[in-house]
Amino acid sequence: MKTLGIIGGVLVLLVVAAFVFLVPIPGGYMKIWPYSSERSAEISGKLFDERTGTPVAGAEVFFTYCPELHTKSDRDGRFKISATRYHYWTTYYGPGGRVQPTKSPLLPEITITHTNWATRQFHWDKSPQTLRLEKLPEPSDVRPWMTFDGNGAILQDGGAVRYLAPRPVQTSPGFARGPIHFGPYTEEGHRATFVPNGALCVINVNFAQRVYDPHLTVSRGPNKPSFPGTTAAGFSWSFWPHYDGPTNQIRVEDTFYVYKLEFIR
Repeated sequence: MKTLGIIGGVLVLLVVAAFVFLVPIPGGYMKIWPYSSERSAEISGKLFDERTGTPVAGAEVFFTYCPELHTKSDRDGRFKISATRYHYWTTYYGPGGRVQPTKSPLLPEITITHTNWATRQFHWDKSPQTLRLEKLPEPSDVRPWMTFDGNGAILQDGGAVRYLAPRPVQTSPGFARGPIHFGPYTEEGHRATFVPNGALCVINVNFAQRVYDPHLTVSRGPNKPSFPGTTAAGFSWSFWPHYDGPTNQIRVEDTFYVYKLEFIR
């Protein structure tokens, strides 16, 4: 048994040694050594109807800016999202000593949705919490959608149009955008060298209320770049086409394209 223990210890040291080595870099060296930092804290609590006090089951609970961290409330209204961590492999050493680059923790903004209760979004500051939700007079679609063409004309409405801004949103003096606006790259635009003037730079969609976790995709058209979205407050979303090269670009005059947008209301 003692011999087996010694052999096991040696094997562990060999495995560790296989993953740890030094790489010279200007002004110091880099060590391949795993470490981690906090990504998100644990989220837990209970959901109840604010009027009746009964548990709310089947509600979606997720990090607003990282929806893949999500869960559903059980029949007793309980929910829990376990804590997560970032994992790294390299540590740097130089004249100033050890440097371990880390990412900032996720913003603790939590969204709760359910077809029968009003969506809530709030800053999470402790666990566990007891939360009360407002019952809706009638069930609603948690994830409405719509399709529109390259002119901004609505083609299909899956319950999303009623959330659009009813009139243009003023964005700068002398320039107003409607609910859907297509912006091209111009001489002043910063982009890769292979992206020409006139290529689609951004699609802006303006809403009358906050919406969450939108997804914009090309449902008809030869090129299908991804469209990551950004927003300042959840009312106006900007979708920026990600071009891998000349082969997947869209020009702003290509109005035959059809886009699908879905989001959480």
